[in-house]
Amino acid sequence: GHRRLVIGIRHVGRRHQPGDLHRQSIGGIDGVLFQPVLLCNRPILDQETEIVQDPTNYYLKHKDSFYSRNGERKDKLNRINNRQLNMLYDVKRILIKNKSNYRVVISPLYDQIKFSDKDMNILMSVFGDKLFDFSGKNKFTESMTNYYEASHYRPIVGDSILSIIYKK
Repeated sequence: GHRRLVIGIRHVGRRHQPGDLHRQSIGGIDGVLFQPVLLCNRPILDQETEIVQDPTNYYLKHKDSFYSRNGERKDKLNRINNRQLNMLYDVKRILIKNKSNYRVVISPLYDQIKFSDKDMNILMSVFGDKLFDFSGKNKFTESMTNYYEASHYRPIVGDSILSIIYKK
């Protein structure tokens, strides 16, 4: 079969330091991470086993990770400047050169912060219909039971996103 590449974009409240990137990341741009997600590479997490066995206890034990939210907010910072824009075009050029069947996903985070309009317009101009925005308030970000903690969502969310973006 064909390999599919999903580039996940998420923002964070601070700039990443070199050691902050996840091992699977292919790069980061001032708080914007690029992470490939291969369909055949789904790690089994201890947290998932714990949730499946006793969801009530898991979420009770981790209740401090799930702070109160006041609905969707728009990110006030524009995070993509010329340097990052050039990097985004480099990523796109490499994907096209390698004839990649890719999608770009803005991840659903528990904080329900929507990307700034300026950054969203930039991403749309670069990736067009390959861009899928799951930031802000939506069916994935509504329930804490979709997360292990505030920034890592469960495989059921990832599987749902893959179904949506590849229209299975």
